[in-house]
Amino acid sequence: MKQSDYIRRLLDWGRFTEAKLLLSAGTVRPEAIFELAFMLGNGFYSCEQFRDARDAFALAQKHESIGLLATVKFAKCLLHTGDREGALNILRDVSNNINALPQEALDIFLRIAVHVREYELLAKAEQKARLRFPHTSFYWFAGGTLACKNERHFQAITFFARAVELSPTKPPYRLALARALLKLKRETQAIRVLDELDLNAITCIADIMLMKNFYSEIGYREGIENCCSELTRRYFQKNKS
Repeated sequence: MKQSDYIRRLLDWGRFTEAKLLLSAGTVRPEAIFELAFMLGNGFYSCEQFRDARDAFALAQKHESIGLLATVKFAKCLLHTGDREGALNILRDVSNNINALPQEALDIFLRIAVHVREYELLAKAEQKARLRFPHTSFYWFAGGTLACKNERHFQAITFFARAVELSPTKPPYRLALARALLKLKRETQAIRVLDELDLNAITCIADIMLMKNFYSEIGYREGIENCCSELTRRYFQKNKS
């Protein structure tokens, strides 16, 4: 069996580290390197092993273009391994061709832009994303984030409210909407937006902490007490297990 065929088999089996070692040995035919490195990059990426995925995508890219989706995945790998500027340079290049991005690539692009607060990149993609995929809640959240940055609070409320409508159980969307409402002194509405969440159903403790902080800022005692009770319950539940 050819070594390249054996590496393909390892990739099919999900044995990516073994495949990486064989590929790096330097004995694979040059014409087979691109395909194997490309497959390896996607394999490591699916496991969130971003350093190994980065190296594999970089190797593939030396031989051929890896395409838009893999290029954006490569940018995410760079970001996760400390090369923020390298990641952003890739996104700046890709931003000139936003309409050509498949949805997965568009999603990665926008999530990176929101995460690192690169508002110029965000502005190039958020509206086009909503036009193409109007029922994707994150794209409305991204638009609200940009509107907040530009102090367009009425628009931010509209966008965050749509994100909440599409994904009503996501705490970050409700928190963003509550903060936008607070900018316009709509404290009662902001409290109602968060009170509609079931604290027991929130999986991330950090979200409950952020809600508690929000309630503390506005002095809403009942909300503070509810969050503290839920955090205490989870603390004792964790220590019992």
